[in-house]
Amino acid sequence: MSFELKPYLVGPSVTVDDDRSQRRLATTLVVLSLIKAQSLGHEAPPTFHLQPPPTMTIPEEIAPAAKAPPKWKVYTRKLRTLRRLFRSFSIPIRRPPSTTISNTAPFPFLRLPRELRDQIYRDLLIVDNNNNNNNNEDGDNGGALWIRYSRRQQRWWDATPYCPAGGGPRRPRPRLTLGLLRVCRRVRQETLPMVFAHNTIWLDASPARCLALLASMPGSVSGGIRHLQLWLDVYLDCGTATGTLRHQTPDARAQAAARVHRDLLTPWLTLFAWMQQHLPRLGTLQIRLSADRARHAAALRAVGPDWLRFYQTGWMDQVRALRQVGTLRVDARLQWCDQIDDGERAALQELRRELRRTSGFEEVAVRWEHCFFLCSGGEQFPATSLGIVLRRQRRERRDDDDDDDDDDDDDEGAQGDLVAGAALPDYRPVYTLQDIVFPMVCGFGEPRPPPSPDHWR
Repeated sequence: MSFELKPYLVGPSVTVDDDRSQRRLATTLVVLSLIKAQSLGHEAPPTFHLQPPPTMTIPEEIAPAAKAPPKWKVYTRKLRTLRRLFRSFSIPIRRPPSTTISNTAPFPFLRLPRELRDQIYRDLLIVDNNNNNNNNEDGDNGGALWIRYSRRQQRWWDATPYCPAGGGPRRPRPRLTLGLLRVCRRVRQETLPMVFAHNTIWLDASPARCLALLASMPGSVSGGIRHLQLWLDVYLDCGTATGTLRHQTPDARAQAAARVHRDLLTPWLTLFAWMQQHLPRLGTLQIRLSADRARHAAALRAVGPDWLRFYQTGWMDQVRALRQVGTLRVDARLQWCDQIDDGERAALQELRRELRRTSGFEEVAVRWEHCFFLCSGGEQFPATSLGIVLRRQRRERRDDDDDDDDDDDDDEGAQGDLVAGAALPDYRPVYTLQDIVFPMVCGFGEPRPPPSPDHWR
């Protein structure tokens, strides 16, 4: 394209072949000619003689096909056009009704009658049975509140959504609205006694931590506990690492024995004594035992006979002293969920004999219980345990001296009863190791809860 400027621009005609450069040159020349015309005082507009460039033909087989715009762009343009038409003709656009409430005043919850508030509290703070155990055998109406202590973060936390549950790995775990306890002081005073009175309280920590938690509660709260569950740990730090005790040096054994006496034996005795005085409504006590008790008992002889005696039968004497307890539940876990060997079977039979002879309770029911344990990482593991339900005997027990004199007779009678009609129920595995669930957990969601002192628990 060539441009000839007359009479405002003097010079030879410029020829440019590029189309884009032609446009830029034309725009520049127009602007310069207008500026020069204004400066010289000319009234006539400049004239341009444009010569059209030669046309360029592209073969059809080489020419690219026009690409259609995406549908979302087409719809967006149509919506914009419709919006302009509506605004130009002043047509009102119908919008969905607003969901915000005009009245921003808070609801007067505390003005409701106490009966209605209590019903709301029960729906939010009391859970149903979350496993196969029948927690309502002794008349308690409620589920379970599982409380764990995190040694790393030094605090208690609600582990109820991670509690063992029967019915398969897909069964939803219960959740409590414990944030209601932090609303105000009045709501806390109304709800805290209800939480501990109508739920089964599971304390997952060492005996010293459990005693500190129970002693820190007001008397109106701790005095209303009716169903309490405790873990009788084998060794220190809520663990079961007893395999190396027999191979330690004498100094290491002495240190371990001193720590066991300080952190396990003395706190357990103090806890049972405190429960006898401050838990008058405690009707059901549940003790959970770890697997492979016989092997642990053989290893605990290295740290002294006192803790071994308490771990085997001493805790039964302490439970017998709790006169307010009418029902005793003992859960003995198996090593594997899908099999039981002769050693475990013999150890469970020995446990039943000791309970009948020492605890002062009589056996009511024995059954296998299968559940899934949900850990903090989202994995679910099957577990099997033997559940033993015992009731306190109605007749008065004989004195300790008479028991010592007739130990042999009682032992023979107990063994005869068990052999005659109290054998273990038939074991049929429900879940196997192939039923373990390993979900893919995203690390960008909610933070993981603090781990338990024992991850297997």
